[in-house]
Amino acid sequence: MFNSQKPLFSKPVLAGIMIFSTLAIWALNSTAPKPISYPKMAIETWQTDSGIPVVWLTQDDWKGSNKLNIALSFNAPDHNPALTDATLSMMLDDPLPLISSTINQRLSPLTASVSSGYNHEGQTLYITANSTTSFLKPTLNILTQWLTHPMFKALSFYRWQRINDPDLSALFTMQQALFLPVSRSTETPAEKSYAQLKKQVTREQVTDYYHQLTQHVSRITLVGNMDKATKQAVIASLNRITQHFRRTPSLPPLSFKVNPHSHVLGKEEAQQGLTQQGIALRPLRSVQDWISLQLWGANIIDTLNKQNTTQYAQLNFILSPRLPWAWWRVQHSQETKTLPLAHMKDAINTETLPSVTENKHFNPLFTSFQQQLNKRSHSPDWWIKMATEVTPPNSALTPSDFAKHYQNAIDTFTQKNYQAALKYLFITSSYQENQVTP
Repeated sequence: MFNSQKPLFSKPVLAGIMIFSTLAIWALNSTAPKPISYPKMAIETWQTDSGIPVVWLTQDDWKGSNKLNIALSFNAPDHNPALTDATLSMMLDDPLPLISSTINQRLSPLTASVSSGYNHEGQTLYITANSTTSFLKPTLNILTQWLTHPMFKALSFYRWQRINDPDLSALFTMQQALFLPVSRSTETPAEKSYAQLKKQVTREQVTDYYHQLTQHVSRITLVGNMDKATKQAVIASLNRITQHFRRTPSLPPLSFKVNPHSHVLGKEEAQQGLTQQGIALRPLRSVQDWISLQLWGANIIDTLNKQNTTQYAQLNFILSPRLPWAWWRVQHSQETKTLPLAHMKDAINTETLPSVTENKHFNPLFTSFQQQLNKRSHSPDWWIKMATEVTPPNSALTPSDFAKHYQNAIDTFTQKNYQAALKYLFITSSYQENQVTP
């Protein structure tokens, strides 16, 4: 019979159990993955004398660093891709008077450089500068002349006309498939090929278009370390540069809408040559939406690259504020074998995608994402791209929101968040496939 007065275990046994329990808990804690602490961002905002918003992002890791990234974001109403490409290309070619060198050749001795980017909703000029006083002052002088009085020379225009970029043409073809003009007319760019648009561009249009850009400045973004003197010098230069620039007025109604009719290639076509696929997305609402796209993109590219019929695959996101989209390309080999994905469209099926439905696929994918982000989030180059391409001007998700909340968004992210985000983001009826001709 059980005696409640008698101890269940002797004192030596109880001591052993307590020691074992302590060791077991210690072992579990030591083997459990520790949450990653991502860098905290400091954020400042102000306006230039002409009223253009400025956002400055920095972090403690960059103290003592002399790298400064600057981005000028525009929202010109004319979204002719050939005209945009001509203007930005000529800005980077030979835009200064009495000199026949590119802007980057002028900046190179100062360890500075410029580049550009654009999509169907916005245009950006990127500047990387050395914030050391002896380098920064002449750099800012060159940038002031470059941005306030660029010259669009005949030889630069001729060089641009001679460029043959099949990627731009293919990208424009996918954009035409995904988005339809709200009102059709003979002048609607979406009804013409990229080659036709390029032939119609004139040098006078380029000059006028740059003036449009200066009257539709959305934001200036600064990323990097600045001491008090550097900050004052940059503020003064930005005021000089933007003296005659203007902030983007209220956004006009969209001239394009999402195509509600999907187009899918036949089974044989889908496995031949170079194909591209695209889908319209809903605008990002949160950091978790962005995380979900990163996981999905990594999953799709990994799946495609593992199949024997793929020579290479690549994916890109155009995360514009109102009509974002994603597209990916697959170069198929000559072999014809069954695809791991029964159809390319399965890539957007949130009911069957392994990373959405199975923990064994989701967990390593998310862990890999966290590890990569831990490396990238310490880089000013990564943050300038985040600020301009993931949280561009006029987006619901702002650079400040992202910087403040990305740590918590990652710490609390779950597979259910992932599935819910993809269901929101994908406009499945817009899915398009086409072949890319050489």
